[in-house]
Amino acid sequence: MDHTMKLEADKMRIVRAIVNIDNESLLKKVKEQLHGVLNLNEEKTVLPEKDSDEYITKGIRESLKEYNKVRKGKTQSRPVEDLLNEL
Repeated sequence: MDHTMKLEADKMRIVRAIVNIDNESLLKKVKEQLHGVLNLNEEKTVLPEKDSDEYITKGIRESLKEYNKVRKGKTQSRPVEDLLNEL
């Protein structure tokens, strides 16, 4: 295996390992390490004010997108009981 193919295979193993992380604190640690090693900058997202029309409209759009995914069977919804228990 030449050097380029080995490098690509190693990168894919790392990507697969990161994608398979299902623990939030572990993912946070990996992210912190990668940011330090690769000098990655966090993308700053500016959120609109919570009571602004833009914020409300964006929330409604996101809710409708999620509803359509559930309706088309692309994702599953959560039972209302779970949602209420979370609150």
